Amino acid sequence: MAMHSMNMAVANLRSPILTANVNSSCKNPCFKYAESTYIKQPPNLFSSYEYLDVHVNFQANKDDAGRDLFCYMTDNGLQSPTMRVKQGEHLVFTLTNNYVNPNTVSIHTNMTGVNTTMMCGGKKVTVSSTNIHFHGAHTEPVCHGDEVVETIVNSGETFTYDIHFPPSQPPGLFWYHPHVHGFSDDAVKGGATGAVVVEGIENYVPAVGGLPEQIFVFRELTIPTGSIPTNATNVPANDIRVNDIPIYYPHYNPALLEIKPNQKQFWRVLNSGSSMVLNLQLQFDGVVQPLELVSLDGSAVNSQDATQMGKTITKQNIVIPPAGRAEFIITGPSCKVKEAILYTLKVETGFFGENDPTRPVIKLLPLKDAKDPEVIIPMPSKQIVALSPLEELYKKTPTKTRELYFSFAFTNGIEFYITSKGATPEAFSMRSRPAIVTSQDEVEDWVIENQSAELHHFHIHQMHFLLLEINGTAVSAEQMQYRDTVVVPAWSGSGPYPSVKIRIDFSLVPAGSFVYHCHILFHEDNGMMAIIKVLPKSNSGLTTSTSSSSSSSNHGILNQISTGSFVGDVVTIIVVGVLLLVGVTYASILCARKQHEKLEKKEKASQLSDDLESISLDRNIQFSLGDNVEKAPPSNLRANVQPPSLVNLYTPCENLPQYV
Repeated sequence: MAMHSMNMAVANLRSPILTANVNSSCKNPCFKYAESTYIKQPPNLFSSYEYLDVHVNFQANKDDAGRDLFCYMTDNGLQSPTMRVKQGEHLVFTLTNNYVNPNTVSIHTNMTGVNTTMMCGGKKVTVSSTNIHFHGAHTEPVCHGDEVVETIVNSGETFTYDIHFPPSQPPGLFWYHPHVHGFSDDAVKGGATGAVVVEGIENYVPAVGGLPEQIFVFRELTIPTGSIPTNATNVPANDIRVNDIPIYYPHYNPALLEIKPNQKQFWRVLNSGSSMVLNLQLQFDGVVQPLELVSLDGSAVNSQDATQMGKTITKQNIVIPPAGRAEFIITGPSCKVKEAILYTLKVETGFFGENDPTRPVIKLLPLKDAKDPEVIIPMPSKQIVALSPLEELYKKTPTKTRELYFSFAFTNGIEFYITSKGATPEAFSMRSRPAIVTSQDEVEDWVIENQSAELHHFHIHQMHFLLLEINGTAVSAEQMQYRDTVVVPAWSGSGPYPSVKIRIDFSLVPAGSFVYHCHILFHEDNGMMAIIKVLPKSNSGLTTSTSSSSSSSNHGILNQISTGSFVGDVVTIIVVGVLLLVGVTYASILCARKQHEKLEKKEKASQLSDDLESISLDRNIQFSLGDNVEKAPPSNLRANVQPPSLVNLYTPCENLPQYV
């Protein structure tokens, strides 16, 4: 039994019966399609004039099986749109929380020691609260930025994020999801996730230039209580849905995808499940097909985190942990192929881990007149200059090595921990203070150990890190890639604890406080999270310790004036004062000018974004609810249906209908 299924009482407290307050502009929110239907791409919203300005509603609903569903919808009804920006641009994301839950009691009842005046937005956290984490963004952890601990948006409230993707942000696939401590698991498992694409990956991996793009967002669905036969075996912890098409246990009818015969496509896969692990493999008539891996977690492989040209890696299967992303090139089947299936293969998750069995998820149907996806990757537009080997992170000498470990205990039900060795395990709470303090001067190695018999997935906000070792052994050059989420293997119950070693260059990380945690969100909600505080570089005029701060205060600009005559000192002070006044005045003028330019760009971007959203709605007319939207799945769906052969789902290539 999975550890996160052993504390259902806690889960029930966090997920009471809900009601949905649906705006008139958000009809039938959080819909999903019927099983075994044709995949549709998520609607796209594109930036313009360096901005993408969107208004999104956090919505809730229940399906006919009684499952809680959550999602994001724009005012004109686009569900969980893909946000598309370029390096250096802003995503202005205005969020309205339309979720109403009758339970208004704070889910963090002990707020003693929490300075609520410092909280950003709401001042208490209830089961109706939400916020947004922009997973993988190298952006500042500040109020109205990518800050998740103190930012709360309560029911009926509207809150605006301004997320600046720096010019150094690697291009690739990222995502957005709620991150309220204590409610992340329910909201993400319910489907409140969406993709973010930072454009420009073709400049780092030219092989993707000109290819049709497919985005696949994998989500979970809980299996309704009472729907599993008593003698059932190999039951998954959760059902899967891809682009909101469910793949139900036990018959596992996959979603369908039209593709031109032998066509190359660029697939971008997001595992936005709260706990499931994907292990993707493409088979044609039982023969494994090569997958050309382009990017992991939004960082082009072999590109040193988008600082030089990347190079694809040929794989037979690709493991994607919860929160992970993989982008790869596939070649579609010919008309001679009778069965082309993308599978997720079984994953060993440990004695206490959940069951992730082998399942077919997408069936490819070769069709000569198949319609190309909306987005075609552009051809490369600029030359990337490689770094010298001396600048590569794996060759740097770390300034510090830290050791952390995952564990759990049956305390107050069950608590999960991530702890620095030598410290006392403590479940995260709203009162938690930084467990680690470092600075932008540091390059650190972290050894992360798993002392439990269940898989964990280490994630840290605001950055990518470099994977160096697994279980004390250096990884191959192929595995030594930048990621933001990594699997830490389960302990077998005897022998050494499994571990991974990663390297972090904090000079590339925004200063501020943010979190690291296990991305099995039930674990995170129940304590397996901690805060790290990154101080600015010591040569920035700010300091990294109390003693340094005291020293700095005695060496300010006025204290550095020559100790000559009194008159000389006075004259020097006056000159310095005038220069400072002139500088401040000039800076104010520049700031005002930049603010004016920013407002002009934002207004233009907002207008064009509205136009593009309207166009996107027209293009994605299939998102209007039609006959293929699941309305009332039979209550006895699992008990009486036998798994059919996948071959029976096949229609010969020449007989396929000409869909438009």
